[in-house]
Amino acid sequence: MSIILKDKIEDLNYEEIYDLLKNKGKSLEYCKKAFSNTNYFVLAYKNSELVGVVRALVDGDDWSILYDLYAKDLDYSILNELLNEIISKLGKRHIFTYDNSYDISFYENRGFLRTKTGFTYDLGRDNDIYLPQNFKYPEELFIDKKSKPTKNKSKYDKSLISIQYTNENNKDYKRINEILSKAFNRERDINNTIKDFEASEYYSYAYVDSKLVGVSRAITDKAFNAFILNVGVDPDYQGLGIGYNLVLKLGEKLKENGYIPFLHTHPGAVGFYTREGFRRNKYAYEYIHDSEPIEVVKLFDLPKGFRFIDEI
Repeated sequence: MSIILKDKIEDLNYEEIYDLLKNKGKSLEYCKKAFSNTNYFVLAYKNSELVGVVRALVDGDDWSILYDLYAKDLDYSILNELLNEIISKLGKRHIFTYDNSYDISFYENRGFLRTKTGFTYDLGRDNDIYLPQNFKYPEELFIDKKSKPTKNKSKYDKSLISIQYTNENNKDYKRINEILSKAFNRERDINNTIKDFEASEYYSYAYVDSKLVGVSRAITDKAFNAFILNVGVDPDYQGLGIGYNLVLKLGEKLKENGYIPFLHTHPGAVGFYTREGFRRNKYAYEYIHDSEPIEVVKLFDLPKGFRFIDEI
């Protein structure tokens, strides 16, 4: 009997999803919140029985992250169909996931590579899913400085200025867009900035004398998971620890509300996150589109077949 895939809101039956995902420790409340607040999902049916699910939390036109990929009896043919379908729905977005439920080659054979730059703010979970604190791959010591985000030494003395942080939203989108454009050395479309920040639920902002100098935000599935995005500091104020404090305070706020935040950073910012509060994911993956330049892929991702000693 062939698999039937469904993806419409009216197809959601939370009790069915719970009956499937309870084997992974998910509650009925989690299933209701997670799937009702997910942008895309795919349900797999066989003989009218729900036998597999996957969902994606999406941010605008650029970013997405997969959760809850699961098939009854770990049927890999069903998992393949679910992944193929959700990837086709997400188009050219960046697609991430972090998952140690399946063999690494399962993801590699479906177009994913292990990303070197995925972090989670979560010190309480099994350490086996994280790399050691301050871990770096050998090639990260030789990253071309031109490939890093803009980073200037601040012209201000940290001891002489007062930096304030808040989780309260700021709707000065012109200033937010200016900060992000300067921080990453490329002009952003302010309309995208407005759309992305309006669609977010959590924020962290930094001010110096009432001037907005740093921003960050996060989206959630309102169940358990969060995705931190757009961490940027005005170059005039970089080097003062503002960026790290922004994500730390945002991570604390998310954890306080029951969310486990994930973020994907630039290779040049890896050292920024290898501090207390964030752990580097050992099993984070990024889907590689055919159009992505190989030199960029090498910066962010491990080659197919890479294994640590304990994985051989």
